Amino acid sequence: MHRIRYIVTVGTSFTAGGGFEENSILRPIMNKWEPKPLPSSMFECSWPGQFQNLIKSDIEVINLGMPGAGYEYLIRITEDWISNNEDKLDRTLFLLETSSLGRSEFWDTELQQHIVCNWEQKGDRMKASLHSGQYWLDSPEKIAAINKKEELMSEWLTKFVGFEPFLEKAESSLFNFFCKLNYKGYKFAHYGTPFTNPIIEEDPLIKSKALYLEHKGRKYTSIHEYLDASKLTITDFTQGEAVDFHASLKGNLHIAHFYYAQLKQLYNI
Repeated sequence: MHRIRYIVTVGTSFTAGGGFEENSILRPIMNKWEPKPLPSSMFECSWPGQFQNLIKSDIEVINLGMPGAGYEYLIRITEDWISNNEDKLDRTLFLLETSSLGRSEFWDTELQQHIVCNWEQKGDRMKASLHSGQYWLDSPEKIAAINKKEELMSEWLTKFVGFEPFLEKAESSLFNFFCKLNYKGYKFAHYGTPFTNPIIEEDPLIKSKALYLEHKGRKYTSIHEYLDASKLTITDFTQGEAVDFHASLKGNLHIAHFYYAQLKQLYNI
């Protein structure tokens, strides 16, 4: 087996480092509670950035997490990385975060880029929320251009996309993608929101590739549930002064340690 040289993380804001965006209004508040200044970049504050500090120096962590990302983003970005890095695949480990549902991405023909669509059912309608994926870097004009399309997207989702059919299709697509990665011999593990389909969740491939977090003897695959149980959110760390359900810096460090302990045994990283 070729030794790991690249670890590619793909997932949601929990992977990207949500709450630690370089221009986040939460940073000055969190700095008041930290014994020393926060790392300057979002990556350094994220759990993949903390993970980078734990592993061997010749291994590079590449964090492709994006706030609001769903299964479509995970599959597209992972496949893009595979296509563009064929010479590195035998030395690559993918760490893939499964997300909550009601998350899609669409190609915006006006902006010529993918935009994130998070949506939920409100009564008999679907309610969409749109952003670029890196909204903290966008100009006010770009944010306004995206926001004005939310009502149109909500109408389209209401008329043409049912939540239950979407859920079934999304989970089936991701399971098939994991099967493809396994068939191709790519090294990967997953973590995050459990599959709602019990047949998929109990599948031997899914169970054998799952990473977990632990608090008081209970194991969690969901980062959100773990942070809530362990009181390691930004809200908890700042005693409610900064309200955010993402991991505090200490929370991301704990996550990194849990994953490191499991992956060290599997891949000698």
